[in-house]
Amino acid sequence: MNEQQGIKDRLDLLPMAFRRKMLRHARRRQWSIVLGAFAVLALVICISQYYECQLRQQGLEARRLRAAPLENVRAQNSELGKRLARIHSDQQLRAELESEQLAFHLLATVSRSAATCSDGVQVQQFSFSTTRSTASAPPANPAGQTGQPEQTEIETLVMTVKGIGADNLMVSRFVVALRDSQVFDKVDLKSSMGAAGQARGIRSFIVECTL
Repeated sequence: MNEQQGIKDRLDLLPMAFRRKMLRHARRRQWSIVLGAFAVLALVICISQYYECQLRQQGLEARRLRAAPLENVRAQNSELGKRLARIHSDQQLRAELESEQLAFHLLATVSRSAATCSDGVQVQQFSFSTTRSTASAPPANPAGQTGQPEQTEIETLVMTVKGIGADNLMVSRFVVALRDSQVFDKVDLKSSMGAAGQARGIRSFIVECTL
């Protein structure tokens, strides 16, 4: 205790300017220690965040690599969808062209059949319609086994021709000419009615041609 009291007395004997200088120096050292601690803490935080960012970047890259096949599949699906749309459009255009060609072909067949009647038949109108029917097909089962027959839906195109003929003979010749053209699967004379008055003898007919 006496020694510490002596040191304190000696310090009190120092000049005031020197004591202030030592006090400032001590405070600077204290602040330097505090700032150094903060700097070290900030450096540790920055390093930890850097490594965390690196880990997240690696995880993101791994996810991107795993998602790359899915992106390729999506791109392929999109391209296939576009190709299917183009194919569907081409098929529709082809179907329309084939339908127009078929109509012209049938019109030519009807005109040739009417021409064989020596102007005794005049076609006034023809139209198209479709009918649906169900046909039974034997089941594809091995020998010795029985099963229910398979039902198949069949769509049939029917052309209806309306016109007038000089007499029944001309109408019959027209129907025979349509059958002989071998364009139609079946040709049926649906009706043949005579006219009254001055047009007596002229027959108004309806013929159905099945393709």
